[in-house]
Amino acid sequence: MIPYLLNKIEIIIKKNPQGLSEYELISQLKKEPDNDLDKINLLDSLELFQIHFMVMHCLYLLRDRWFAEQTYCLQINPMRISLMAYSGSMREELSEVDGLRAYYLDLSHLENADAESVNQLISSFWEKYIAEPDRLEALAVLELEDGVSFDQIKQRYRHLAMESHPDRGGCGQYFSEITQAMNTLKMYYQ
Repeated sequence: MIPYLLNKIEIIIKKNPQGLSEYELISQLKKEPDNDLDKINLLDSLELFQIHFMVMHCLYLLRDRWFAEQTYCLQINPMRISLMAYSGSMREELSEVDGLRAYYLDLSHLENADAESVNQLISSFWEKYIAEPDRLEALAVLELEDGVSFDQIKQRYRHLAMESHPDRGGCGQYFSEITQAMNTLKMYYQ
C-alpha cells in the first residue's frame, strides 16, 4: 500500500504546488481508481489514524528524497502541505531534529496501533490542546517564553523556588504560584 500511496501522493502534490491540506490530499487519494481507500471509514478513529499515518509516512519519505536530490522542499504542516523549489538555505531548517519525522518514519507505530492506543493518543492531543492557554500562562508565571525545553523550565523553577521559598524569607503566595505553574507544565511536557 505504501509504494502505491507514495506514487499517488507525489503526483497530487506536484499538481498542487501551492499546497493543500491533509484532508484535501486524502480526499483526492480516495477518488483514485483501483484502490481500497474509498472503503476507509474516516469516522473510525483507528482507520483514520492508519490512513493519516501512511500519508504522513509518505510525505516525509518524499521530503527526504527531494531534499537529497536538491529538487524540491516539501513543507509539511498540519494545515498545509506545500511544495517549494529547493534552496540551499533550507538545509539548516531541515537538519534540525524533527520528532514528527522520526515518529512517522517508524512503521512500528502503525503496526502496533490498535483502537485503544489510538483513542489514548487522541485524548492526549485534546488534553494538551485544551491546556494550551494554561501552559502559556504557566510559562509567564515562571518568566519564560514559548519554545523553552523542559530542562530549562525545571532550572528556572528551581531558581525561583529557592528565591521565594518561605523558609528562606520569600513570599509564600509567589512560591505557591510558581509551584502551581510547574505542576501545569509537568502535565503538558511529560
